[in-house]
Amino acid sequence: MHTSKKNTSLRRWQPILYEIIFKADTPAGKLFDVALIAAITLSVLVLPVSLCAQEGKVVDVPRGDTLVVLQNGKRQTLRLANIDCPENGQPWSEAAKDFTSHMVYGKTVKIWPAGSDAEGNETVFVFYKDKNLNKELVAEGLAWHYKAHARDPGFVSLEMKARDLKKGLWRDKNPMPPWEYRRRHMSGNPKIEFKGRMAVDFEH
Repeated sequence: MHTSKKNTSLRRWQPILYEIIFKADTPAGKLFDVALIAAITLSVLVLPVSLCAQEGKVVDVPRGDTLVVLQNGKRQTLRLANIDCPENGQPWSEAAKDFTSHMVYGKTVKIWPAGSDAEGNETVFVFYKDKNLNKELVAEGLAWHYKAHARDPGFVSLEMKARDLKKGLWRDKNPMPPWEYRRRHMSGNPKIEFKGRMAVDFEH
């Protein structure tokens, strides 16, 4: 008897719920649509910002694509995602380091997680004001698009344009990719460890 009353109650509410959810021409339906759109917008735009975006002050630049950031009193070493700057000792390594230092050293930057690179290091995207440091380095011919990590059409386009304009390292006749330089000259050498590093792909 109790079950029968429940079923009757559910049947009574079914047409009302149908009107609210599926018929936007009713006041309740319009209100539901507005609430649904607002909820989706918040989940897509607001939550990722609060959960992913972080800030830190850049206190050191060991390489063009590596930063040391101070966060909550702790130093974090960050590796820039999707790119690979010339290694120390390679042509243009100092130019890449100088560019990164000029853009972000001593400044508070936004950091976004980007997964791991081919070596398993967690990587980040770094933004200062409206500029994506990762992309700026590639656009200036001071970094390669690191395709082993992620083949990103935006980075591919930036690299091709830098090549065509012979910017930075593309002025050289046969620039050696840093991953090839590491294979030839640094195999067996201790690798930089990125302990406690944060990871930030958000496409700017």
